[in-house]
Amino acid sequence: MRDIYIMLFWLSITNKPQAPEQPKEDLPPWVRAEKQRELQAKQGGGIPWPLLLIMSGIIAIASVSSVLLACKHGHLPNESHRCMM
Repeated sequence: MRDIYIMLFWLSITNKPQAPEQPKEDLPPWVRAEKQRELQAKQGGGIPWPLLLIMSGIIAIASVSSVLLACKHGHLPNESHRCMM
């Protein structure tokens, strides 16, 4: 019985999870950011942000106008929310 306890104790000591290894090359943040920008430039950036800004403006105008039109024509389910147009 003593041997079982010794073996369990030995297994509990030897089977400890090890910490993950740190990368050997710890780069400063500005170097990492520069490498990330270079990688994104190689992959392609997708849609440029000015185009996204214009598209979001168009969508915002369309959504506000559709709500105002629904309000004007009384298509809202609750009549107490009718617009004063």
